[in-house]
Amino acid sequence: MEMKVSRRGLLATLGGAGLTLGLSAGGVVAAPAETVTLSDWVRIAPDGGVTLYTSVQEMGQGAWCVHARILAEELGLDWAKVRVEQAPPLPVYGIFSPGYATGGSASVREMYGKLRKVGAAARTMLVEAAAERWNAPADDCTVRGGRVVHVASGRSLGFGELAEAAATRPVPQDPTLKPRSDWSVIGRDLPRKDLPGKVDGSAVYATDVKLPGLLTATIRQAPQFGAKLKSVDPAPALAIPGVRKVLEMRGVSITVPGWNQPVDLPDAVIVVADGFWPAKKGLEALAPEWAEASDAPDTVGLLAQLKTAALTRAEVATPRRDYAPGEREALQKTLAAAADAALAAADRTIERDYTSPLLAHAPMEPLSAAARMTADGGVEAWGGFQNTSGLRRAAAAMVGVPIEKVDAHTLFSGGSFGRRYKNDFGLQAIWAARAAGAPVKLIWSREEDIRQDWYRPAGFQRLTAGLKGGRVSGFRVVGSNNNANYTRDMVSGPPHDLIQYEVPGMVMAGAFVASPVPGGPWRSVLHTGNAFAVECFLDELAHETGVDPLAFRRPLLAKSPRALRAMEHAVKAARWGRRLPKGQGLGLAVWSSFQSVCAQVVQVRVTNDQVRAEQVWCAFDCGTAVNPDGVRAQGESSIILALSSAATGEINLDAGRVVESNFHDYPHLILAQTPKITIDLLETREAAPGGAGEPMTPPLMPALANAIFAATGRRLRTLPLTKAGLTLV
Repeated sequence: MEMKVSRRGLLATLGGAGLTLGLSAGGVVAAPAETVTLSDWVRIAPDGGVTLYTSVQEMGQGAWCVHARILAEELGLDWAKVRVEQAPPLPVYGIFSPGYATGGSASVREMYGKLRKVGAAARTMLVEAAAERWNAPADDCTVRGGRVVHVASGRSLGFGELAEAAATRPVPQDPTLKPRSDWSVIGRDLPRKDLPGKVDGSAVYATDVKLPGLLTATIRQAPQFGAKLKSVDPAPALAIPGVRKVLEMRGVSITVPGWNQPVDLPDAVIVVADGFWPAKKGLEALAPEWAEASDAPDTVGLLAQLKTAALTRAEVATPRRDYAPGEREALQKTLAAAADAALAAADRTIERDYTSPLLAHAPMEPLSAAARMTADGGVEAWGGFQNTSGLRRAAAAMVGVPIEKVDAHTLFSGGSFGRRYKNDFGLQAIWAARAAGAPVKLIWSREEDIRQDWYRPAGFQRLTAGLKGGRVSGFRVVGSNNNANYTRDMVSGPPHDLIQYEVPGMVMAGAFVASPVPGGPWRSVLHTGNAFAVECFLDELAHETGVDPLAFRRPLLAKSPRALRAMEHAVKAARWGRRLPKGQGLGLAVWSSFQSVCAQVVQVRVTNDQVRAEQVWCAFDCGTAVNPDGVRAQGESSIILALSSAATGEINLDAGRVVESNFHDYPHLILAQTPKITIDLLETREAAPGGAGEPMTPPLMPALANAIFAATGRRLRTLPLTKAGLTLV
């Protein structure tokens, strides 16, 4: 497929008479009927065809058409006739306004209310236009299947017939939203708009991109974090038929206006060829020399640094708000003193340490992107970009052009789990195209994907609890990880942002360990490590007090009704408390994240150090599920990823080099190891919609560990299972 559409071409394609409605900083806006702006969410053509735009990057999670579902509901459209297209990467489409990006389980959370308002405004304008034509009250009209219907007479007009007239009407700023009782799209299991193209092969991924004169490249980056390229002899690669160029990428550091730190790309060798296989053969023929880094951590050293940081310089978490000079420090002292007093007054204290390893993302589709320089000195790029706004800003700074000269086409991708939020692969493709003087499609190998990841940060947590009268009377968590951004989040929000339990004297504190090992977003970010520590610790406390883990949690969740309801639902589904044969056990975990609540129960059977996860019961409350089938699919995916990571997931370092390299030593769960998964969706209508892509990941790991304890009496305070000599079968 040849990709020739430019920004100007996009305007021409969308042009023509009709109604265009979008969002502005001030609310809903209308575009003139004969023109189109790039702030469109809804396009109604004169022939009645409706195109709805989405800013969600589709990476297999099925969220690509979720924006269109919300719009279609309010517009009263027939879902089967709706067309969905990717919106251009402009701020008005930003989920993280003004950032055009997909992440943080925010596709629905951030846009639900806004898009319902846009759809309702368009519906109101169409109804008013029809009512005016019929000289009838607007209240006597309704919408059905893309038509405005006069209820009493049965007359109807298609949206296309009304588009021009509707576009001239004032845009209502507070339109009436459809009542839930009238919904026919939101909350229904309807066909996904992305699936036909994935099935028939017409969906475009980065490796599908074809451009005039396109060359293919592959890359080898510094094998040790922080190492520098000394030299490389290009001759062996250039001797291979089809190899065009050997590029040496050195010292690329991009200063982006408004960003806290530069974007540093590792030194690398890039081989550019007529196709992937000659590029791969050319790269294999090279023997680059690297100057080793002085700071080269290994796994043991990194974990030791994390423990020291947590225990010596963890910063107490405080609510996110502005503070007067000295006010935050005083509050931190007050919170720390309250926790100390609560623990000192306890009958006894219990303390446990937990660690979490580095984890890779390892999506099925390796990283890839295509790029070319344009005639006006600008840049055009194609890829499965999760953070298109970030790519454009960094590319503009790297090339030295205004951001308006950087076009980025957001394509489908085969998995991400947070990896494609980092734009190194896209920037490398742009750099290679510029250096090669030709369009370039860059394809990473699986080995590069595993060894050059932005890993789920490693973590250390020490949890201390005071017990008085069999109840928790004090609770302290100190932790650390190797990503500054996530540490900052952990210590700049109240503890209940991370823990839903109500405990006297609760305090959390975090520290950051600077490391050359890249740490980045991984499905649910630090919630996985925090949930593992907290939920396993609660299980230990229950055992120490002789109380059932379910009964132990109930009073702690008394002020978290959604979490309590989810827990009760999950344990009922799993028939908690039933007698199981020797070697079998049930484990429970509850976790709240991204404005959603999840409770999970895992049943295991353990025989001679072989663990079989028999079944997982999951109760999930995200408020309103726009696409229930998609939410369930997200849950299944989250549980499988978490179980896979709990079983074998671990990135090890040897003198700053990643030991693992491919699926033989960083395996994914296979079908034979996959348990039966039951996901029940709960609904809290009064709650704002929560995330669905990540919140079902954190509870699995502690629920699994707690189930293994119930079956064997063995406590797990670190993962993966292989650390304890256990094998998932």
